[in-house]
Amino acid sequence: MIFFASDGMEAEIKEAWETVKAAGGEIQALRYSVKVWTPDDARAHCKKRGGSFEAASNKKEKGELTMDPVTKESFATAYPELDKAIRQEAFEKGFSEGMTKGKADGAEAERNRIRGVEDQLIPGHEVLISELKYDGKTTGPEAAVIVLKKEKDLLKTKRENMVEDGKKAIVKDANPPVTEQLNQIEPEAQMEKLVKEKIAQDPKLPYSKALITVQKENPDLARKILDKLNDQRGKKKE
Repeated sequence: MIFFASDGMEAEIKEAWETVKAAGGEIQALRYSVKVWTPDDARAHCKKRGGSFEAASNKKEKGELTMDPVTKESFATAYPELDKAIRQEAFEKGFSEGMTKGKADGAEAERNRIRGVEDQLIPGHEVLISELKYDGKTTGPEAAVIVLKKEKDLLKTKRENMVEDGKKAIVKDANPPVTEQLNQIEPEAQMEKLVKEKIAQDPKLPYSKALITVQKENPDLARKILDKLNDQRGKKKE
């Protein structure tokens, strides 16, 4: 039996003790009210009765509940099914969000890759750029290397062809007067022929320098070409 020693009166406690004994019972515990008893008084009273005293904690005095900290492990042990359901829900949510973000990031990366390839366009290599855009792997810097190599190879081939054409032109036109032959063809063709001959004379001479040299040596021919271009532009505006 538990007896609440709340009033602190020795006579009442003794009376209660006797009453319990007379009924054939036994007081197993006394609870002392903190409003009346100090820890020392309660301990002395217990000792006098042959008992032992243990002070209650403040939380127990206030009727508060205490519990051990909840960890992931303890929660999983106590509620395995709920823990499994929570983990599955978190996985599915994370997977869905990850897929959505991954697709968006992937699409943006692919758009940036394509733009990077398009930026490397050199006129005359549109087909190559189109192939690199849609191969799904070539980056902008990689496309730049590929396009520049193709352009270099193309210029090399063009220059070699001009050298060969120039040699043929020199052999073929060795005897007829050059001026007479040139006057029979268009100004652009005349200019191109003279450039080829210049390169044939000096195979190491770049095409651009050969063209500038021929224009300086043939100002009338250069003027004819310019006038012709201006006339064509004027007709287009009309």
